[in-house]
Amino acid sequence: MDKIEFLVLRNLLYNESYVRKVLPFIKSEYFEDQNQKVIFEEIHKFVSEYNKIPTKETLTIDVKNRKDLNDTQYKELLRLIESLDDVFVEFEWLIQTTEKWCKERAIYLALMESIYIADGNDEKKNRDSIPSILTDALAVSFDT
Repeated sequence: MDKIEFLVLRNLLYNESYVRKVLPFIKSEYFEDQNQKVIFEEIHKFVSEYNKIPTKETLTIDVKNRKDLNDTQYKELLRLIESLDDVFVEFEWLIQTTEKWCKERAIYLALMESIYIADGNDEKKNRDSIPSILTDALAVSFDT
């Protein structure tokens, strides 16, 4: 589980400076794994509501209260939460790596959406929207 997504979740749970810096720029769709996406959504919701980072216990309770999970998903989520430990990572490296991951995921998702639109599969968007989709993806940056 040494993927960047796991590192992001771990630091969103333990590193307040990291949370303040990166949370506004991370989107749930950047997470490929559905369980990681759920954990991110719960962390984001908690921080938005209480302006603090959640604990493993509050995260576990929030996940348990979700109505969109079956027993298997819930058990997998509990294992994932339990595996999120506080491990030191050099802050600047972490920020740069997270920003690079966000950019790469934004570009990948924009390309996939553009292909979908180009193939005529999107009823709401036409091919004229592709340049702005790609421009937005290329503009992802942690600079404010």
